[in-house]
Amino acid sequence: MRYFCGKVIICVEEFFIFEKKASYYCTREDDKYFYIMNNTNKFGVHEFKIAKSLMNCFKIRGWQ
Repeated sequence: MRYFCGKVIICVEEFFIFEKKASYYCTREDDKYFYIMNNTNKFGVHEFKIAKSLMNCFKIRGWQ
């Protein structure tokens, strides 16, 4: 099931480079991972691959 694909998501629990209350864009999803666009100009990658077990660290912007 797709939850974040094509959505702006808000970090609710700070980890790695993701800051609490910051917005990120989810570019795609598969069965085990979701991918967040890298807008930091760091690390030399276009997106970050995040395990779906970490989905609870984010919420969709506009959802309570």
